[in-house]
Amino acid sequence: MTKDHLIPAGALIAQLDALTPQQMKAFDVPGASIAVIRQARVLWSKTYGLKHVELGHPASPGTVFEAASLSKPVVAYGVVKLCRRGLMALDAPLSSYLPQPYIHDEPRLDQITARRVLSHSSGLQHWIRAEGETPAIQFDPGSKFSYSSLGYLYLQQAVEQITGESLADTIEREALAPLGMRHSSMVWREDYDIDAANGYDEDGKRVEKWKPEQAVAPASLHTTALDYARFMIEMLQSGEADVAQMLQPQIAVNAAIAWGLGWGLENSAAGAGFWHWGDNGPFKAFCLGYRAAQCGVVILCNGHNGLKMAEPLVSAALGEGTLSHPAFEWLDEFYS
Repeated sequence: MTKDHLIPAGALIAQLDALTPQQMKAFDVPGASIAVIRQARVLWSKTYGLKHVELGHPASPGTVFEAASLSKPVVAYGVVKLCRRGLMALDAPLSSYLPQPYIHDEPRLDQITARRVLSHSSGLQHWIRAEGETPAIQFDPGSKFSYSSLGYLYLQQAVEQITGESLADTIEREALAPLGMRHSSMVWREDYDIDAANGYDEDGKRVEKWKPEQAVAPASLHTTALDYARFMIEMLQSGEADVAQMLQPQIAVNAAIAWGLGWGLENSAAGAGFWHWGDNGPFKAFCLGYRAAQCGVVILCNGHNGLKMAEPLVSAALGEGTLSHPAFEWLDEFYS
């Protein structure tokens, strides 16, 4: 995609403003918030529906959603900034920063680095599914891609050991505060009791709200669409070498998808894009940006079927018509 191919802003907004309520109704999504970026600025943002269905409270620009795995690129950004200052190194074993081994009697542990965690090539399984289950390295680190939230938890231990503070404080200082993301936090805040949306399951029932007291690196960011757009803009326009490195392929996933540092990368008919999705059960999220065209979109919602409506909204927000995205094809495979 190039700047010359972008459709007029008025037509884009009208199309998106008509399509979003239709998609929400079709997939029973109570509330959604969207931000559209052009020329590395927020062109337009709007919220739809309800943040608290049972109370009839409408969503607003200040409504906070669980970003879920959209947390991962923000954490990656914080990590590369620590590396820039020499506090840690992307290619140093994470085990070298910790007093105790993450996995005992595992010689491949020293092959897990921040780079491999951020590019999902650490070899660690995706998640701990059963109580008492111990982490395991499932393949030689660096040899292939396998999505792993557990890797981010391991990285979190190293970052907290290095900085001597909580990950929430590190991300606030390194990312959220400098970028003006004043509604965002890796942990629960008192103002979220009013501002945060409730989540709703596949039957439309409210799910008990997660209020994290400690940061969970792969998933605990709470944010607004406008706040996350500020982070996207940093990715689109920053001239810093480490930001550019985040968007460089680190490992191939398939012919059209690779992973950078914290970001999924796709090559489509629209060009080279960076993207991520979020799924915390009733909260779903998706974002996509094109650095060459300086444009992007952020979608946050509080309904179980939110990802089902994401692709047409992304295409509408970017003026792409019926263009398909390898990112969504990969997500279909991931969930299948």
